[in-house]
Amino acid sequence: MRFGFGFVPTQPLAESLRVVQLGERLGYAMAWIPDQTFYRDPFLIMAHWAQATEQIQLMIGVTNPYTRHPAQVARAIATVDEISGGRANLGIGSGNRRELLLPMGYEQDAAAARTREMLTLVRALMRGEELQHESPYVTAKDLQLSWRPERIVPIYIAARGALMLEAAGELADGAAIGALVSEEGLDYAFAALERGAARAGRSLDDLEIVSWVTCRVVEDEAAAHERLKPSVAHIIGGAPLSLLRAIGMEEGAIAALKRAYAAGGPAGAAPLVTRREIDMLTIVGTAARVRKTCERLAARGVGQIGILLTGDDAASNGRVLEDIAREVMPHFV
Repeated sequence: MRFGFGFVPTQPLAESLRVVQLGERLGYAMAWIPDQTFYRDPFLIMAHWAQATEQIQLMIGVTNPYTRHPAQVARAIATVDEISGGRANLGIGSGNRRELLLPMGYEQDAAAARTREMLTLVRALMRGEELQHESPYVTAKDLQLSWRPERIVPIYIAARGALMLEAAGELADGAAIGALVSEEGLDYAFAALERGAARAGRSLDDLEIVSWVTCRVVEDEAAAHERLKPSVAHIIGGAPLSLLRAIGMEEGAIAALKRAYAAGGPAGAAPLVTRREIDMLTIVGTAARVRKTCERLAARGVGQIGILLTGDDAASNGRVLEDIAREVMPHFV
């Protein structure tokens, strides 16, 4: 089991770098940075991190096929890979609808088809191919990178929905499963990954499976769970109905929470979140509880815990990393 972490770059560059450097010293395998909303550009930040670190893997976690053309993504991630000495990784997902896509005039349509297309075209460009491609979503005519990247970076697909997870199983080097840590959630996700892998004649051994999740070691579980309610509401508010039904949420609870989310966002829906939903979608509790959940995920085939950091500054995010490095990671060496 590997451990990684990621956070939205709201902090000054020097603070975000301190978090990544601390993570490298503590033995974390990967630092993720999202390409969402309108914070500092993630590819530039990755390059900054690459020049000030030595071993930690760096991941765009994730970009999307709506706001960036595959050629832009291919040349950006290949450049960062060169700067980092071969430590760059690319994640693709369906985009943050409420905070990113809608403000830019995009609707979150055909997510799986668009993601498949982006992954395929980025790989082709990194192989040195000249694209002759036309689809309802992407035009790439006589398009080729002006240099041949040294390697094709590993590409992950991040998802909760079945079609996106199937695409990951079929095409990707890795799958980042968003927040599904209950047995029911894992059953749902792994079944979709296996369907996709079977179509390509692959097995799940051919990709790294990541659990991308809020993970904390805390003493006061009740207080921590209260703080988590808005973020869990955000997950449920944007999740497909099929997934929520699969993890055992009742129809009335789903409908009520989605109505509240549509009207008031995460804060408006937070009062409807129960302890059961928190336990299904996060790993937050005592050190023993967190270790037990991580052990269960590892037994199911999860190869990396990707820890979502949400602190306001480098110090608070650093404490989360230190707690997990001290209390959890040694049990997986």
